[in-house]
Parts: sequence; C-alpha cells; structure tokens
Amino acid sequence: MDHGNVLFVINNPELRRDAARYFCNDPEIKVEVAATAREAFRALDAHAYRAIVASVDLPTVTGIELLRIVAYRYPLVTRILLAPSAPRRTAEITRTRAAAEILISTPISLERLRTVILDYLHERSTQAQPPKRTNGSAQPSTTPADGTAAAGKYLLDRAVYQMLQMTHELAPQISEHSYRVAKLSVETYDAMLPEANLTQEAWERHRAARARLYYAALLHDLGKVFIDSKIVNKGEPLRYDQRERVETQLSLIGQLLRSYLETAQNQTQAALQLRSLALVDEVLEILRAPPKRRNWSAAGEKLVELNSLTAELRYETGVTLLDDTITEALLTHDRSVLTASEFAELQSHPELSYRVTRTLPWPDSLNEVPFLCRHHHERINGSGYPDGLSETEHYPQELRVLNVVDSYDEMTAVVYNGTPRFRSESAIERLEHDAAGGKLDPRVLSCFTRVVRNGHQRANVVL
Repeated sequence: MDHGNVLFVINNPELRRDAARYFCNDPEIKVEVAATAREAFRALDAHAYRAIVASVDLPTVTGIELLRIVAYRYPLVTRILLAPSAPRRTAEITRTRAAAEILISTPISLERLRTVILDYLHERSTQAQPPKRTNGSAQPSTTPADGTAAAGKYLLDRAVYQMLQMTHELAPQISEHSYRVAKLSVETYDAMLPEANLTQEAWERHRAARARLYYAALLHDLGKVFIDSKIVNKGEPLRYDQRERVETQLSLIGQLLRSYLETAQNQTQAALQLRSLALVDEVLEILRAPPKRRNWSAAGEKLVELNSLTAELRYETGVTLLDDTITEALLTHDRSVLTASEFAELQSHPELSYRVTRTLPWPDSLNEVPFLCRHHHERINGSGYPDGLSETEHYPQELRVLNVVDSYDEMTAVVYNGTPRFRSESAIERLEHDAAGGKLDPRVLSCFTRVVRNGHQRANVVL
C-alpha cells in the first residue's frame, strides 16, 4: 500500500543524506528532505504530504515550533518529532504534545523509523474500523466494497476533507476542537462495547454507528464558520495558539534584527532597526501582561507598524508576522460580553451545520450525520437547543456521546491565557452535575470518564 509522501526536516546533513538514500526506492513511502523550517514550508505549500518528521535541533525555528505551526496550517499532516530524550518538565510535555502526534527518542535506526511511520499512517487510514477481538467473537467484515460504493466513499471523503480544510483556513480553533472531539468520541464509543462475544450483525451495527459519530464530530461546529468571528471570539481577540504564534514570530524577528543591527550600513538603517526592536519589545510586553492589562488595540497598531518596517527583512528570511485576521481582530477588539441578539446568532450554528452537511452525498448508513450535527447541543431532558429534543423522542447513542465529549472539550481546551477554562477533573465534576440533573446520559459519562482517566493522550510516545 502506498502511504504517500513524507517530508523529513533534519538538521544533520549526514542523517539527511542517509534518509534520502534509504527511502529512495521504497514502495510504500516517498521521502523528500529539507534542512530548515523555511525549506519545509515551501515544500508543504507546493506538495501534499501524509506526514512530516522533524528533528528537534533545527536552526532558527526548533522542531517543536515547526510542528506547532504545521498543526495550525496543515491539520491533516501527521507530525512526528525526533528528540534525544523525552521531555520531563510539565511545560515541555504540554508544548510537545501540542506539536507532535508521535515523539521518537533518538538515536533510532532508519528501519525502525520506517516501521513506526508505516504503523501510524496505517492506523490513521483505518480509523473507521472498530477494534478487533481475539476471544472468538465475530470480526468485522473485510470484504472490499464494489467499485460504485468505493467511488462514492472517495467522493464523500474528499468533500468532507475540503470542508475541514475550509474550516481550518477560516477558524483553526474550530477544526482543532472538532478533531479532538472526533478522536475522543470514538474512543468513548468503543469503551461502551459489551465484553461478551458479539455477532457479526452487532459488529456491523457498531461500525456504522461509529462512522456516523466520527463524521458528525468532525463537522458538528461547521456552522460557526458562517457566523461573524467577532461574535464567536468575543471577549479576547486572539486565541492562545494565535498569541503564542505571534510571540514566537516576534522573538524570531527580534533575533534577526539584533544580528542585522551589527551590520547596518548607515544611521538611517540602524535607526529603523532600533525602532523595530523597540516595537518588538513593546508588543511582547503587552502579550505577556495579565489579561485585564492587555491593550489589544495598541498592540495591533504597533504590529501594523512593525509589519511595515520589517517587510524587506521578512521577505529575505521567509518569516511571516501577521495575517489580516489577526490584525483586524486586534484593531477592532471589543471587551464586552455577548448581547442577547449575538447569543441567539451564535446558537444558530447547529442549524447552519445541518444545512451544509445535508448537502453531502451520505450513503444510507451515514444519513443521520446531519441530524447529529443539528442536535449536538440538545440535552436528554429537553433543555438543549435548537429543538428541545429529549430522550422520549429519537435520541441515538451517538448523540449522547457527542453531547458529553463536546461539552468536555469546550471546557478543557486551552484558549487565551495558556491554561484551559477548567482542569479535567473540574470539567468532569460539572458533567456529573449535569448528568445528575438529567441533562446527560450517566452511562455514557461513566464510560467517557473511564477513558479520560485511563490515559487518553493527545500524543503517542515511541521509545
């Protein structure tokens, strides 16, 4: 099976050359190599890659910083980090997990590295398959679909992929949330399987429901893309990941300016570089201040000026500082809370998700995906929206799982100041309170809690 292109970004020239030679005729992996983050971004913009493998010791921009940016710009690319040892401090672990899906300790043989890459890419390509049982229970059917069904599945997956790409370009926080919800939803749904042997028919029902849940989790917040971003992000103009990205780029530009200052050819050039350095320090001070003391509009004005002053420098080095979304968010920041009309508009996103997803060519086994998207904010006691759906009506198990996981991720996602709104245990306590009040399914919550407490991870560590 051809798993597609893999981009290696490695600082060590000998290892880079050895990797190119080792994989040159590989029938399953087509490898291209790069030496710097700048080369990597040029390659990513020009070609489609299944995975990127980066060493931690890259020049200028580290492997962790590179993979964090890849996660924002290319969310479907698998990210693998090569590091001499696993991180030990909490901050390092958090940064690494946000950047890499796999952490591989070096040194490692190219043969072993190839095995790890193939295994993980194969796992991702078969995510829709239920876990296999070895205790004599029925196994899922492996009979290949006919040509018409396979073509339909390909067209559907391409349409979903394009929607996810659009969402990521317009609102990356929504796509990142959706990917987390999809992964944790299927883990929870699998945990709800009975331990007893299952019939082939039961396996097939599980497979179909699991696929419905996965697609719905990926697309449930698609409607937010069509709502004014000032409403969706009201309260803070930048998400935590955006603020961290700007800080990283500012620090990099500051380093470049200091090195260029030593070779300034005249006083005018030196004065411009000194002014640019002052702006870097002033904006960093604003970004790192406590939330209530951040003057976002001043930061926006300073960043616009800095963007103009460093245009030539950034062109030569390939460094991007701002995009229009960040600039507009800073300059038009509104600290007030949502008004009643804005809140009503925000609550319209499930209906918008439904309208978009129902246009896709869903097969019969997946025709409830738009229904799940429409009702992901419902509650089993009828207190949710948009339709006040309750368990006395059609309220499938997949919807009960989506209710729980979506609420949990909304509470625990890192947002603006580097920490989640609620720690995991605090979020679970709030969910348990809702379940006791009849809003959430207690059995689903019990299985979900077991999954989270038994080691749900956002990155795999391979030693």
